[in-house]
Amino acid sequence: MRLALLCIFIVAAAILSILAVAELTTDERAMPVAEFNRHIAEVLQAGENWMGSPRAVALSFVGEDCDCGKRTVANPAGGSASQTMVIVTDEGAHDDSIDTTRYRIFLSMSQAGYWKIDRASQSWSCWPGRGHQHFSTALCG
Repeated sequence: MRLALLCIFIVAAAILSILAVAELTTDERAMPVAEFNRHIAEVLQAGENWMGSPRAVALSFVGEDCDCGKRTVANPAGGSASQTMVIVTDEGAHDDSIDTTRYRIFLSMSQAGYWKIDRASQSWSCWPGRGHQHFSTALCG
């Protein structure tokens, strides 16, 4: 019993430490979230309930559809009952210089019981021969 509790504690601590160090880097552009969070509160009052899923909130924030070849949605840290991060990656953009765009969305559970966005960032990589191949906010050529 003690071993099981210790294991649970260690896993929870690891998840929280991952979320704590997953701050925005200098190679990410912060995205405004206040207006979107107000929108969440409005549609909640209108009876919609998609805000119960971090994935649904993240996709609504970046746009349900992408102008790209492939979209990947991941929850790498797993998160907790009250905090999580969702990464949306759009590959094969229909753009002459940007190939892939990555959105990192950090969410927390509100006191009212729905997911809201605490902060979000965007970075991209360029097509081969058009600039950097890593995620950055540097311009592609």
